[in-house]
Amino acid sequence: MRLLLTWDEVDFDRSEIRIDPQRTKGKKNRIIPLSSFVSEHLAQLKAKNPFSERVLTMTKDKFRGEWKRLRNSLSFQKIHGMTLRFHDLRRHFGQGLRTAGVNMGDISAFMGHSSVAITESRYAMYGGADGQEKISRIDNVIPFREKIS
Repeated sequence: MRLLLTWDEVDFDRSEIRIDPQRTKGKKNRIIPLSSFVSEHLAQLKAKNPFSERVLTMTKDKFRGEWKRLRNSLSFQKIHGMTLRFHDLRRHFGQGLRTAGVNMGDISAFMGHSSVAITESRYAMYGGADGQEKISRIDNVIPFREKIS
């Protein structure tokens, strides 16, 4: 198995990557929006090698090796004894978008889920951008502490 991304899948005008359905897990078109940083980085890569057809080609074994090297270099693993799985990054991405206030429908589409319910139940479960404000409303319902006058 190879992880592959070709330049014809990168649309610089729209700042997105479009992946053919035959190459996705759910056999559906995937459109991945690019941040300005990633778009600029990819443009620089293309400028360095304008005749290359591929952005990325990596065998599954090489990917696993690179992931293990990266995971072992992360400081929190040494401090807290935690093992970071690749899927943890996906969960962090989904929750990060939710915390930033991104619409659940958009998060679901970015992650390639078939429904928003999957995204809500597995990836972006907590709060959202206004989560802290919402949870603080409990103080108006149940006074946990006496008010200082």
